[in-house]
Amino acid sequence: MRTTLYSRLKPNYKEIVEKKAKNFPATGKIIVEALQKTIYSRLTIGEVTDLTVFVGLYNRTEVDWYSGEDLFDADEDLEEIRKIISKNLK
Repeated sequence: MRTTLYSRLKPNYKEIVEKKAKNFPATGKIIVEALQKTIYSRLTIGEVTDLTVFVGLYNRTEVDWYSGEDLFDADEDLEEIRKIISKNLK
């Protein structure tokens, strides 16, 4: 079963979201609700922008925008699939 984006948010960014949500509860709530999705590509551009501005992440590469690798840890299910594929390719 896939985990939420919020649960996979990198610890340093999750900490920032939690701290800033105390001062900006409406924005924090919107971001946390958006991160209940399980697939990065399901986020809107606005949701990704809100998150990156909220955590102060301004310098992102094209790959970061496309994949979200700079924001999220890999899904355990996907890691397991990658291991199986890698093993079968040997």
